[in-house]
Amino acid sequence: GAGVWAHQKWNDVRQAPGDQKYVVVNGDESEPSTFKDREILRRVPHVLLEGVILAGLVTGAKQGYVYIRHEYHEQIDAVREAIRRAEELGVCGSNVLGTGRSFPIEVFVSPGGYICGEQSALIEAMEGKRSEPRNKPPLLETNGLHDRPTLLSNVETFAWVPSIAVRGGEWYRDQGVNGHKGARFYSICGDLNRPGPFEVPNGLTLRSLIDDYAGGMKGGEIRAFAPSGPSGGFLPR
Repeated sequence: GAGVWAHQKWNDVRQAPGDQKYVVVNGDESEPSTFKDREILRRVPHVLLEGVILAGLVTGAKQGYVYIRHEYHEQIDAVREAIRRAEELGVCGSNVLGTGRSFPIEVFVSPGGYICGEQSALIEAMEGKRSEPRNKPPLLETNGLHDRPTLLSNVETFAWVPSIAVRGGEWYRDQGVNGHKGARFYSICGDLNRPGPFEVPNGLTLRSLIDDYAGGMKGGEIRAFAPSGPSGGFLPR
């Protein structure tokens, strides 16, 4: 996202005063040509929920929400089914695993609007207001949903959490290449032999992403590419 470390946001919410705190997943993904979160929501929603539950446990939150783009009908159904199953297993909802602690999770369907991808505008939409970004400060970590401490990150961030919790931070860190740390999901489309979302080492060159993962150009050589949808312009080969 904006480059704030996940552990810093978690710690800020954990230390923020107040009995009511929230965990919110940003599944709006409204930037053109981005579709990695779409696949995580549809294919492995249980992994996302595990990350949300762990975030709730660490931060002391009492409620979780998965905010999903309104066009993502399959994803909405998949996450709701995963929540139902998680409640049956006793890992979310009331009295989680017999601990006496409750952590319900709900799906919130976006009312629509590109601006909802911005986190504070997303919170405004959840409160039934016009989706407009808030002025900062205060930050969401202290004054978020309903003016309460709120941990808000995107789908991919939460989906990495269970594996990192099981395998350790070094496992995630050491996947990076070219001086970078960790791994990331990238979605790539266009005149390619194998377009789609890919889980790759962070620091990978774009040439490697295009040639080695996406199978290279479909007929002819690449002339230019747009690295971030309409906001980034085109870069030459």
